[in-house]
This record gives sequence, C-alpha cells and structure tokens, in this order.
Amino acid sequence: MDNLSLLKSVGFTEYGARAYLALSELGPSTVNEIAYHSKLPRNKAYEILSRLESEGRIASLPVTPRKYKIVDTGSLKKDIQEKKKRLNQLEKDVDRFIQESARPRLNEFREIVWIIRGKKGIIDKMNSQNRKSRQEIISLNRLSVASPKLLKDMQSCISRGVKVKMLVPPGNIKNRELWVKTGVEIRTYDEKIFGAVGTRFSVFDKSIARITFGEPDVLKEEDYITIWAESHHLANILRGYFFEIWRKSN
Repeated sequence: MDNLSLLKSVGFTEYGARAYLALSELGPSTVNEIAYHSKLPRNKAYEILSRLESEGRIASLPVTPRKYKIVDTGSLKKDIQEKKKRLNQLEKDVDRFIQESARPRLNEFREIVWIIRGKKGIIDKMNSQNRKSRQEIISLNRLSVASPKLLKDMQSCISRGVKVKMLVPPGNIKNRELWVKTGVEIRTYDEKIFGAVGTRFSVFDKSIARITFGEPDVLKEEDYITIWAESHHLANILRGYFFEIWRKSN
C-alpha cells in the first residue's frame, strides 16, 4: 500500500492525505510549497490545512510567511486504535439490535419491519417517505435514477427545511448535478477504501431505516430486496456508520 492510500485508510480525505504527505516529505513549509508539492488547488490548500490544524494533526508556526508542520506522526496509531474501538462498539450495537429484535414482546405487538421486492417498489416507497420527512434524510446510494418527479419532490422536501446528505460513488455526473441543484449535499464515496456500493441504505428523521441489496450483488432490478424498518436503534447504527464515512469524504 502506498503512503497516500495508507493515510486515506486511517481517516484522511484525499486532499488531506496529499497535504499531510507533502509536509512529511518537505518538513515545515508554506501554503504555496505544500500546494505545489501535493498538486492541490491553492484555494483548497488553505481550507485543508486549516482543517488538519483544527484536528490537531498539524500546527502553524509563528513566522512570516506562515509555515505548517506535522505535530506527531505517532498520533496515526492512536487514530487506528480509536477506529478499532468504534468498529467494536458498532458490532456490539448490531448484536444488541439483533437480540432485541428477536425477543418476544408479551404486552405489545407492532409490525416494524417490511420486505420490499424490486427496484421500482423501493424507489416509490422512498419518495413517499421523502415527502413525509421533516428534519433529516441521509443516504448511501448510486444515484441511478433522477426522474423529474423525484427531483421536484426532493426540492420541495428541502424547501421545508429538511437537511439531505448523500454519499455516492464516482460516476453518474449528470444525475449528480441534477440532485445537487435540488439542494442535496453530496460527497463522494470512495469504493477503493470502503468497498463497492452493493448494499445501499437511507435513514429518515433518525427513526426509519432502509437497507437495499442490489447491483452488483443482485443483477436483476426486479430481484432487489429492501428491508424497511421503523426502528430508532437501527437508524442510529446506520447514522453512525454514514457520518463516519461522511467525515472522511470530499
């Protein structure tokens, strides 16, 4: 694994990794030197360095012109340990959810999980839920559909004050631009780091979750399988996973 890929695997964004790698090779350097060495857009370099400094990864030196230096490369090991802890906690949360879901409820029965088959069925269900949402929608998907009706309904949803964030893999530039125009905030999901988007998911208002198994794991659209759950607990697990990736994406 090359050094750039290594840094990205422990939590750096593409630009953050390039800036950090440049500092590791150059030593204390100015913004211009870092931008030139890392091939970063100069206007982006200031933003990336400021973020790295706020995260405690680098520090600015009190000289003119301002220079930056790496604080401690040993902190990367701490990042890995923290990542292990979060993954272990996520595994425990999933196990607890499975146990709670399987436990019989003597005093109350409420159907909270549905199975939806086919791509069209889940698109219709999601669009219906988009119209009902009031606070937040987050989604990991491939943006394979951008019909005028879906776009119009999403724009209406956002105009009501709903915050919408999506993680999508590279590609589908046209669809991505159409969704961005509605007000959706989109970041790129790096399949080289996080794996191919075969399983998509969404969370609506922190309380409803959907998990869809589709391409490339399922080839035919009519064979797509979706789990739709009204479960705060499952929604919180998926939100945690989503924002873990969101923070590492551009």
